[in-house]
Amino acid sequence: MPSTPPATPVAPDADGRRRAGQGAIVVLALVAFVALGLPEGALGVTFPALRATFGVPLSALGLLLLPYTGGYIVATLLHGRFVAPFGPARILVAAAAGATVGALVFAGGPVFGVLLAGTLLLGASAGTVDATLNAYVSVHFEHRVLAFMHAGFGVGATIGPLGVTALLQAGADWRVAYALLAVVQLALGVGWFLVRSRFATAPARPADLEHPVVSLEGDFAEADLGDPAARGPGSARRSLLPLQMLCFFLYTGTEASTGFLIATLLTSRGLDAATAGLCTTAYWASLTLGRVLTGVVGPRLAPTRALGISVTGAVLGLAAVWLGGTGAALVGVVVVGFALAPFFPSLVSITPRRFGAARTVRVMGYQLAAASFGVAVVPALISIVADRTTPAAIGPGLFAVGAALAVAQAVTSLVAGDLGRSGRGERAVAAAP
Repeated sequence: MPSTPPATPVAPDADGRRRAGQGAIVVLALVAFVALGLPEGALGVTFPALRATFGVPLSALGLLLLPYTGGYIVATLLHGRFVAPFGPARILVAAAAGATVGALVFAGGPVFGVLLAGTLLLGASAGTVDATLNAYVSVHFEHRVLAFMHAGFGVGATIGPLGVTALLQAGADWRVAYALLAVVQLALGVGWFLVRSRFATAPARPADLEHPVVSLEGDFAEADLGDPAARGPGSARRSLLPLQMLCFFLYTGTEASTGFLIATLLTSRGLDAATAGLCTTAYWASLTLGRVLTGVVGPRLAPTRALGISVTGAVLGLAAVWLGGTGAALVGVVVVGFALAPFFPSLVSITPRRFGAARTVRVMGYQLAAASFGVAVVPALISIVADRTTPAAIGPGLFAVGAALAVAQAVTSLVAGDLGRSGRGERAVAAAP
């Protein structure tokens, strides 16, 4: 009689290990976005002390922002060429290392010109982290994870000024804030290194991510958008990526312009500076809280539906800011913050479903570059008009950009065929960790 073969040992819970590994990545992604918000929020508080140190004019703020924006845009456009050969983990480790060096250069720069090199590194690192994590999370997780992740940026932008203010009140030099930022980035780099193998345990892609609305082959300039399996007329399909980039441009233009210019508009109407400042704080706080709520209700709200609700609420809020009295404008600003909250993470979330998981990394770079241009261009244009006319022009300017965003989003949804889908599949991009 043949001997009984030895019992096969029970394998560990592979699904549990996978979820734990992905959970660690999500936690680090949340921390990384908090870290992205820290320097952007802190710069406004540190700049007066920085000016005193180097004796530079107020216009030097633009000199600091220019290399940051340039580094960010270049990094988002090029990062897709490096993610495939090196993988997201190595890219994130490198980005954290670059941000660490950039923060240290900023903290220790002996002359103002050296700070420009530091902010260039910070911008390039921020663009790399932004594009890499948005692409990875949009493919492998529900859009509520993206909402929480982007809420983390708002948290960082909020606690950054508070932390710097506390340091300065305690008598510390402004350089200490950037030294602490370097410590945070170094810790993130170590964290990404420790979880590098867990990126291989990513959840499987849903089948419909392999059959997107548009099929992109080759470089953007040589995109083959004539896939006969794609939905809609060929000429409309060819416009989907430019339309989606336009949505990113107009969204960030609306968000940034409201945050940057609302205090100026309200003070021009006779509101005191302190109350106008609190109104600006309420706007950013409502945007952050709205993204947290988006994360909470995410599984029950399809991204395409969230986009429609978002632009409708934003237009109504901006109409109140423009046409209403002081009280209505104050309420309208909070409404705008809440309404805009789900737009960016939702638009990021549906990118894989529109362009395919394999192309998401490259497409995400184009989209975030367009978003960065929106932050730089739209507030500047509204400010120029207000300078040449009256600050009251800020109100209709904000409304016009918000209305343009609503139109662009409606056209993009029509081209993508969103109106013909139930959205049920969108709610299950991947299981949450």
